[in-house]
Amino acid sequence: MLLFKPFKAEQRAEAQRERLEIELSLNGSRGSREVVLLEAHDEEALHRTHQRYFKTSREILESMSALVSAIP
Repeated sequence: MLLFKPFKAEQRAEAQRERLEIELSLNGSRGSREVVLLEAHDEEALHRTHQRYFKTSREILESMSALVSAIP
């Protein structure tokens, strides 16, 4: 992850504008970048529901393995 910037609910338009500016600035650059705007109750919920932006592939696989092994 290159940038994580929280916004308040009333700043939605500003967040959308910034996302678009970043995406346009990356247009045509080498490599693939994903610019996303996510919404959650709090940062913990965001980490839980969107692990791929905060964890490595190995960490995600390990957490999935732990979940599967916990199933009776």
